[in-house]
Amino acid sequence: MFLCHVVGTWLNEQRHYYYPGFREHFRYPWRKRVLEEEVEIMAEIEQEERQTYMYFQDRSREFGFNGLSLLHRLNPLYQFDILNDTVFDAMHLLPLNVVKNHFSKLLSGEVMDERELACKLKQMPWTTDYKSSRLPNDLEGIGYWKAEEYQKLAFPASEFVLSGLLSEDEYTVWAPVPRLVEFVFNAGRDGWTEDMIQKFKCLSWRYCILMEEHYGTQACVVNLHNLIHFHEDISRFSAPDNYWCTQFERAVSRYVQQSSNRKYLEKTFARKESQREFLKFQQSAGHLDAGRPSRSPKFNREKVTYCTIVHSMGLSVSVYLQLINIYFLLFVSLLNFFV
Repeated sequence: MFLCHVVGTWLNEQRHYYYPGFREHFRYPWRKRVLEEEVEIMAEIEQEERQTYMYFQDRSREFGFNGLSLLHRLNPLYQFDILNDTVFDAMHLLPLNVVKNHFSKLLSGEVMDERELACKLKQMPWTTDYKSSRLPNDLEGIGYWKAEEYQKLAFPASEFVLSGLLSEDEYTVWAPVPRLVEFVFNAGRDGWTEDMIQKFKCLSWRYCILMEEHYGTQACVVNLHNLIHFHEDISRFSAPDNYWCTQFERAVSRYVQQSSNRKYLEKTFARKESQREFLKFQQSAGHLDAGRPSRSPKFNREKVTYCTIVHSMGLSVSVYLQLINIYFLLFVSLLNFFV
């Protein structure tokens, strides 16, 4: 979904739409979409009886919508604008799209020596903070890299490992990427100033213009276009680390490891979250002992959580059950509201 009226270019060789014209539209921006104008188109597509694949494909290409979003139900209540009040996720936009796609172009284009690159990655002098999590050391396993590897590859590793490997033109195109990643994942974590936002905006436009002029129209994908709107989210909703998906992705990895019978998963997750939140509150208030350490490195976290709550000082089982019931009712009411 675009935030402005962009006209795509169809390339038969790629069988894909692309969105060029960054240099021109830096001076003459695209017209912004307005919800009052677009909601009629969404409703028209939603109510169309000819729900065939080709029809929806044509309408989606023309307007960028597949129907009326469920989130539009929040508009009468909170004036929620699905076009302007939704945000781009920094983790998916920068490391998993901009950095990953550009680095893939460098590897597939054979513009640098991969052996020397692999040696430099292994020689990278990582600090203790960076060593505490995933590192982009194994170039052969790049297919298994996560967002964290691509993030650290862009900053701080790329300025060290790519020095001398890329031509001057290639390095000029790559140069804005480390600064963009540094702004979002390092410098911006301490707060954004208006000057930082303007610099990020200029870097985003410069990168998009250079990508189009160096790699051609086929480089102008939708995520590249979304990059020029990212600074708008920062201006309206503050630093991206307040709403990005990183912590939710980690929660999902924890949820899928929980044992269940695949029935009433919402209730199971709501119960576990209520237990976790209650423990966190009790520990922060000093009412709950940290518990004795386990002799075995492997233990059932669910049983530990349950036993710690039930046998905690001054907490009865009835209060515990009431707490679980309140959390579950809140979760069900939210589900009924959106369904």
